[in-house]
Amino acid sequence: MRPPRAALLLIPCLWMTACSTPKRPADLPARDAIVDAHNARVGPLDRLWSRASVRVEGRDAEGSKFSEQGEGHLQVERPDRVAVTVGKLGEVYFTLGANEDRYWLIDVSDSDRRVMLSGDQSLATPAKAAALGLPVHPRDIPLLLGLMPLDASGVSGPDWDDAGRAVLRLPTRWGSAALRYDPRSLELVGATAFDAEGVTLADATLGLHGAVTDENGMLPVGRLPQRIEIRVPDFDGFVRMQFGEPRVRPINATVFNPERLRRAYRVGEVIDLDTGAPDATEPIAPAGAP
Repeated sequence: MRPPRAALLLIPCLWMTACSTPKRPADLPARDAIVDAHNARVGPLDRLWSRASVRVEGRDAEGSKFSEQGEGHLQVERPDRVAVTVGKLGEVYFTLGANEDRYWLIDVSDSDRRVMLSGDQSLATPAKAAALGLPVHPRDIPLLLGLMPLDASGVSGPDWDDAGRAVLRLPTRWGSAALRYDPRSLELVGATAFDAEGVTLADATLGLHGAVTDENGMLPVGRLPQRIEIRVPDFDGFVRMQFGEPRVRPINATVFNPERLRRAYRVGEVIDLDTGAPDATEPIAPAGAP
């Protein structure tokens, strides 16, 4: 079965809340200690590549339960290049991406109607991003994935939350984020993304923290949570993602180039989110999807 669009559209929420309830230590960790530990783990992860499995369970618009499984890849180049694919048995159905200039969603699940939605980063609005299923500005995705080093001067806290986590708060382009850390290990165990009015946009649990290796899969160079369960308002269900073989390695530049992707996936219709106008094109002969 093809994974539903929700399997892709909820992926940009990969950041979110805690996975277990630690005992609260007597003292709240210092902000700088949390930031330093975070930066030591993610500092080397400037070019992250990982396999990803995706499971979606919930209810559809008619109230019927569904469960779907898919697989794909997550690829990130800091500070603002992201590429996510979801498909089945080696075939890609959706790819979501962003670079320093544009963001896009390509839907090739229907071979008779291959569609690309695309917008300019500088013109992005919550409504436009929502068309791609993004609850945050595309440029905030790496930050909320926990992949960006933190600048202590731009972070407030920490404070305790009700589950005994140490919480750091920082601004995002359209609101704010609360990053949650285990107060003993100082591991990032979650976050919540809020809009400008403080309303929750997305929330998830993070676990199975493990090493990220060099491109040969040998030398540990960093550390990330490798299982994430995502929940968002207005979706009666969850998306569970698990990452495999995360590595710091060179990434094919095509995955961050929307025009090359359009050709590689033989997209016949491009919709510009900034004008609302479709740009219908003749299908292009395959050039080999990345």
